[in-house]
Amino acid sequence: ELGGGFRGGALETRHFGTVTGLDVFSEVVISTGCDFTTRIWDCSNNGISQPLVMEGKDRCYKTCVSWNRGIPGIWAEGNELGSVSVCDLSLLKKSGSPVSESGLVGEISLKKGQPVNGVKWSADGRRILTWQKGGVWIVNTPLVKGG
Repeated sequence: ELGGGFRGGALETRHFGTVTGLDVFSEVVISTGCDFTTRIWDCSNNGISQPLVMEGKDRCYKTCVSWNRGIPGIWAEGNELGSVSVCDLSLLKKSGSPVSESGLVGEISLKKGQPVNGVKWSADGRRILTWQKGGVWIVNTPLVKGG
């Protein structure tokens, strides 16, 4: 199991429910789940004990996730409502461990009400390939700086 959630005021160290998305870059794993959270895990120390980061301000199911390999620390995640969120790890407020603030850079709306089935970044980290029932899109994203 990966993940966690907040139950009874305590931080869980695993997703509560189904893991819906998973991507690995170097020794860092990102996962999304039906508990409305995105979690980032460091696997470099012989295993996973708790997430480094837990993000989940919006109350909708996350359906997929992908690290940006062109610009480190950036990820995209799809949701059940038909949008893709672009997030930046450096924007997360590091007030404690794990972090639980949003790193949202921006949001891309696709077909409203159709869950996003997948997201993948271009090699240069400037475009997102995303798909849902009835369509595939390549989206230029000026939301991401750097690279």
